[in-house]
Amino acid sequence: MPRAKSTILIGIFLGGFLVLTSLVTQADAEAQPEISTDYIGWKLTIPPQSSIENPKWCRDKNINVAGGGFYANGIQNSVVFSSIPTWAGWITSAYNTDQTNSMELTTYTMCIDNPTGDISLYTADVKKSISPNSESTIIARCNSADDYVLGGGFDSSVGKNSVIYGSFPFGTSDWKVMGHNSDPSKSMDLTAYVVCLENPPGDMSTYSVASTIMISPQTTGEVTALCKSSDEHLASGGFYSGGNEKAVIYLSAPDVGGWKVAAYNSDPSKSMQRLNSHYIGSESTKSRNRSNRSRRGITCMSKT
Repeated sequence: MPRAKSTILIGIFLGGFLVLTSLVTQADAEAQPEISTDYIGWKLTIPPQSSIENPKWCRDKNINVAGGGFYANGIQNSVVFSSIPTWAGWITSAYNTDQTNSMELTTYTMCIDNPTGDISLYTADVKKSISPNSESTIIARCNSADDYVLGGGFDSSVGKNSVIYGSFPFGTSDWKVMGHNSDPSKSMDLTAYVVCLENPPGDMSTYSVASTIMISPQTTGEVTALCKSSDEHLASGGFYSGGNEKAVIYLSAPDVGGWKVAAYNSDPSKSMQRLNSHYIGSESTKSRNRSNRSRRGITCMSKT
């Protein structure tokens, strides 16, 4: 039976340059259409005590957007208050609290090339108002419990006065966002976004993997959740910190074989008990039962 190749391109910024690596797998031509997935990144500079919006579009407007992430190199001076899908890419927004030094914000966009049209994605969102000096949780859900979450994001209306300490896949069809409104007088509109795969193939299932570390007071830490197999491929990711409003999440981005999250614990005396990186992988039930068939993993998704 004829076989087709599916090429996965992964691009990650290293030293300011976009580095592309490719993974080539084989699958039954009738069972899996040729699909390519690539990560692309775009970096902008934020002046001191300023904010910026950084969009990164897929190369072709007809390519599906599955997820996205960010890296703000201002570390404890970084306030990433928006990371959302758009019609052909991903947009992140951040504020630089440093009084003298500029900061770089990189947006990562995960794009799925779907030449056969077999993959159908859609986006859903939900909004909630949070009172001043309060925190809350919000969940965006796919239209059907049978659809799979591929990615998700968040947006806060109070900008630099927001602390987003959780944004991650919750189960197989939801995306959870957790935020704190540090503004003393204004309510915060917090929006959660979910990107869903509609009517996934019947032989596909998902699994979840979590990695956790603890961060000492006023220090940084990072953690990466990895795929179970190199035959499965990363789609997007998120983050969760037990530090709540004391957590500064400055990195949530693709890494080799998984999803990496980094945070600063601003608490002067207490350790951050948890910084989580969660990973969702897709695998084929047929590939688990038949050793002569390769995995049908369309994506590996990450939560944090």
